[in-house]
Amino acid sequence: YLQSTNISQSTNVYKNLNLTKVRDLPLTDVTANVILVSNANTDQILYQKNSDLKVPTASTAKLMTALVALDLYKSDDVIKVPYSCTTIDATNVGLVAGTEYSFLNLMHALLLNSGADAACTISNGKTTNTQFIQLMNNKSKQLQMGNTNFTNSIGLDGPNGSNYSTANDLYLLSKESMKNDIIKNIVNQKQYVIKSMDDTFVHILKNTNELLWENENSAGVKTGETAAAGEVLIYQYQEPISNKSINIIVVQSLNRFNDTKSLLNWTLGSFE
Repeated sequence: YLQSTNISQSTNVYKNLNLTKVRDLPLTDVTANVILVSNANTDQILYQKNSDLKVPTASTAKLMTALVALDLYKSDDVIKVPYSCTTIDATNVGLVAGTEYSFLNLMHALLLNSGADAACTISNGKTTNTQFIQLMNNKSKQLQMGNTNFTNSIGLDGPNGSNYSTANDLYLLSKESMKNDIIKNIVNQKQYVIKSMDDTFVHILKNTNELLWENENSAGVKTGETAAAGEVLIYQYQEPISNKSINIIVVQSLNRFNDTKSLLNWTLGSFE
């Protein structure tokens, strides 16, 4: 029984996309407090640790920012950067106040470089920031992310832990995000160059997901890091020939990339 629809309906050769555990390998040297490893084709849980614990989202929240933005903007829409968005104490692209960028370029800045200034600019373009955050929480409900609450479009730690989600909910968010061709194509790119509309400012963006360089089957999706969330990574691995698709989420990690590589190696060695 397939619980997701990201496999082509015309593909009939895959009778059963569930993975079968064939050996008990030890899982060691994983530091994350929250873990979820899933078969993205069928939602089959392969490993979990505290996957229903409410934890800060860090910049993985920008996936929801992207989904809401796609409801509001067209790719060639032009957005002006507010001054307030250039003074945020977080990872920024270096957008200049009063400068205009296309929405598609801002989406690259949001998802590749995890630009807080890009998230702020997008959330203040066609709505107020308050209205945009409400749209984020409304979409969370639509996606049945019942243990999630957003207080900002950037992923900054909210007051008294008010900006939170769970690994289970982040999995739903990542699945919905990867259904969208724009998001899917952006998070798979290693580098990208954007320009302001008048070509005055040029920004070379580098994807924050180091695993794109280390594993050719890496498909995305989003990194994050704050004091409360620790290191965070939502990661998707896809084998084009076998159609195997693995989703790995780690939160409150001391080394998100090493943790994810250990979990991936364990999964590929344990399941067929």
